[in-house]
Amino acid sequence: MRIVLLAAAAVALIPVAAFAEELIGGRLKVVSVELLAESQAVIELGNGSSGTEVLWVDCALGEWGYNGEEAGFPVKPDEKSQAIAYRACKDASNTSPLVQQPGSWH
Repeated sequence: MRIVLLAAAAVALIPVAAFAEELIGGRLKVVSVELLAESQAVIELGNGSSGTEVLWVDCALGEWGYNGEEAGFPVKPDEKSQAIAYRACKDASNTSPLVQQPGSWH
């Protein structure tokens, strides 16, 4: 009985975070999401002690880029940091081609 109660208490203590506070893998944390246009977003990521990085996403093209690099790399569902792009696009528009792509987003 104690084990069940301890397990229930542990589950209750797990924080349910909003998108902008969600931890994605390791020490990567979404700090802010700014929608620039209907299909574009800029996402600021906190990467622990070394500061922040910026992820540029073009939801219509399914592309992303880091730290000032324009979107141009295909977003792949097997990369945790790129899953942030998918989630930003999902928030921006459910009709985005990126959101329609099959895959297991982490």
